[in-house]
Amino acid sequence: MKAYEIPLHIKEGHLEIPEKIFSAIKEQQKGKVIFLILENDEKEDDKTWNKVTAMQFLDGYSESDAIYDRL
Repeated sequence: MKAYEIPLHIKEGHLEIPEKIFSAIKEQQKGKVIFLILENDEKEDDKTWNKVTAMQFLDGYSESDAIYDRL
């Protein structure tokens, strides 16, 4: 199995596949498409970075750190 990450463009109800990827697909070959819709013109990398940063921050917090909440 091969995976490709490409920017997705939808034009008149059709997905546009870059020629480089399209030429690598054999005729009658089966595949799967998963696409993520970006909201509010937010860059995917920014959204992912924010999510990972928040998760790592919260993972580093323990109950013993609660003492600092009262200072």
